[in-house]
Amino acid sequence: MSEHTPISAATLQAVGELLAAAEQYGLGLAFEPDPDGWRVNYIISDWPAYQDFQMAGGELANAYSLDVAAAASLKPLVEMGERSSAYFAKRDAEKG
Repeated sequence: MSEHTPISAATLQAVGELLAAAEQYGLGLAFEPDPDGWRVNYIISDWPAYQDFQMAGGELANAYSLDVAAAASLKPLVEMGERSSAYFAKRDAEKG
């Protein structure tokens, strides 16, 4: 996308949904343009998974356009967030 290309409604919606899900699970996101399109990565900082799993982040999706990459990232981000939330809830219950 050049600075003069308007952002489509589909792109805004896909990115907005992804940002909302990331906020819900306390994850950061990085949107990286590359020669073939866009890559979306999750970023973990100050999150228990970072200490437990030593995962600072990773790729969610890579696609030819930002709206497709963002939409493709939503399901794996939510699945990861739900699994990690369940893990930490179980761990906390066992501790206390």
